[in-house]
Amino acid sequence: MNFKILSRRRVALWFALAIFAASFLYLLLTFQWSQVFDLFLTADFLLWPLLLMFLTIPLYWLLRTLRWFMMLRESGFSCSFTELYLVTAIALSVAQFTPFQSGEMMKMELMKRRCNLDRGRGYSSFVVERCADLLVVLLVAMLALLVWSNLSLNRQTLFLLIFFLFFTGFLFCLAIKIIPLPQPVSRFLTEIFSFVRQPALFLSVLLLTCLSWLVVAAGWHFAFAALQLSPGYPSVVLLVALVTLINLSSLIPGSIGIAEAAIALVLIFLHQEPAAAQAGALMIRGYGCLILIVGGVHYLLYRYFRSPSKIPVVSRTR
Repeated sequence: MNFKILSRRRVALWFALAIFAASFLYLLLTFQWSQVFDLFLTADFLLWPLLLMFLTIPLYWLLRTLRWFMMLRESGFSCSFTELYLVTAIALSVAQFTPFQSGEMMKMELMKRRCNLDRGRGYSSFVVERCADLLVVLLVAMLALLVWSNLSLNRQTLFLLIFFLFFTGFLFCLAIKIIPLPQPVSRFLTEIFSFVRQPALFLSVLLLTCLSWLVVAAGWHFAFAALQLSPGYPSVVLLVALVTLINLSSLIPGSIGIAEAAIALVLIFLHQEPAAAQAGALMIRGYGCLILIVGGVHYLLYRYFRSPSKIPVVSRTR
């Protein structure tokens, strides 16, 4: 068993290294580095898009915090919204530089240490959050592929893909119900389904998920606008979803190389000049570094206000 796990890890590692090497070679050989650097040095950066880009960072974290706060409250756990926000900001800033954004799980461990959040409740809510994220990103990415491959008028293809997605999810849920599972796994799945069975909560989670990804797209849009690139906000929304799926599939920490290559290629496809498109890709990397810096400031605030939460945990039978 351990040998199988080790083999899978090695396969994943070699796969990530191969993707990274290919992306690095692509950046090295195809990016017009001299023109890109000249563009950055001579660019007349617009101040207001930079300011709006900065404001999207805490706004995104606030939406994600509100989503998690609602789920924890419905599960019977009570804590300070400010505490939850700081923990979420720290975890999300680190998550963008971890494979499959797994660093977001840090927020469960921090909340367990600070507010005695039990892991079952924390990780079950995290699974629901991640499924909502994947659902929204996958649907938008499929729409991007349809639109950018000149299939936007083929509504049947779009509907079939969406139907297949939901049908697969239905079969998965049905299999979980039918197949007998160990008690710990069954208890964990019960926690997960307790969130899904509440229509108002589930719709609120989906709505906040959509809003949060729209804010991410707004951040990218303002980053491009600061360089006076204008692919259009709807195209940026599709770009964010498609690049996010590529990044998650690559298993590369921080998606270094693959993200820049994907963004540059799509921007060139959207009729941007190659040097400008490549500069835009590097601008998004700078946006990610800014997120990490702002997350570091939140970590300092978290350390400063590190007294244990005074709000007790309230358990409720559902």
